[in-house]
Amino acid sequence: MIGDLLFYRMHQPTLGDELITLYEGKHTDFVHVAIQVSDTRKIEASFNGGVVLNNLSNSRIDATYTPKRRPRGPQLNVLYGIDWLQKQVGQDYGYGDIVDVLLHYPVFECHYDCSALAAAFLTKIDALKDTESTFHMYTPQSLADKLGVK
Repeated sequence: MIGDLLFYRMHQPTLGDELITLYEGKHTDFVHVAIQVSDTRKIEASFNGGVVLNNLSNSRIDATYTPKRRPRGPQLNVLYGIDWLQKQVGQDYGYGDIVDVLLHYPVFECHYDCSALAAAFLTKIDALKDTESTFHMYTPQSLADKLGVK
C-alpha cells in the first residue's frame, strides 16, 4: 500500500548489511527499509546509489508496516510525505548515519541512510514524533523494533 514501509532481511549480504549485523549483534533481523510510493515503485536510500526510485517487482519484501495515526495526533498526510520523498531522490547516501549509530551520537545529519529516510518520512506524515537527530540514530532493526514489526 502507498506509504507502507518495506523491511528486508539479509539474503545476499552486502558490506552495508554486514556492518549493520555486526553493530546490531545476533538479534538483527532487518538490514534495509524502503517506502512504497506507488503500486509499482519504492523510494529507498541505497548504499551504492543514494536516494533512488526503484521498481517493486524486483524486490523481496520480508515485512511491511502501514503507518498509523499517533494517539491524539493529527491525521496522517501520506501524500505530503510522498512529495517530500520524491524531492530527496538524487541525494547522496547518508554514510555519516552509520558513524552516528556507532558513536551513539548524531554528528552527521545532512543525508539519509535507509532507516533515517524512513523515520524522516514517518515524521513528515505525523506517524512518528521524532527529531532530526533522533531519526539519524535508527538502524533498520531498531526502527522495526520501535514500530513493532516482526
